[in-house]
Amino acid sequence: MEEASLIEPLSVGIHACRKANIGMGQKVLVLGAGPVGLVSMMVAKATNATKAFVTDVVDHRLAIGRELGADECINVKGINPNEAAQMIIDKFGSAPDIAIECSGVQSSIELAIKVRE
Repeated sequence: MEEASLIEPLSVGIHACRKANIGMGQKVLVLGAGPVGLVSMMVAKATNATKAFVTDVVDHRLAIGRELGADECINVKGINPNEAAQMIIDKFGSAPDIAIECSGVQSSIELAIKVRE
């Protein structure tokens, strides 16, 4: 039954990646390392994204992201969106091609917008 509990988050992650049209060679930033964010990152990797980074404010969620294959896991707790965006761009080498916001937190939404400007 544990596997069944992942069906809904997985369907959301698949839908998000399809809507974003993720393809080979793209750099993807997933904001939020909860179940939906982590499966979105996994789907992005499965669709041949070159890099998939995950942000969150909780270290143990980021550790799970690393275990599941994220190329970089970034704790953005206490960092303003402008600084976090620049840090992410520096780590990617340029702005990510796609940002998928999965937390619903205002500062994370702002970060998703700033990192793509």
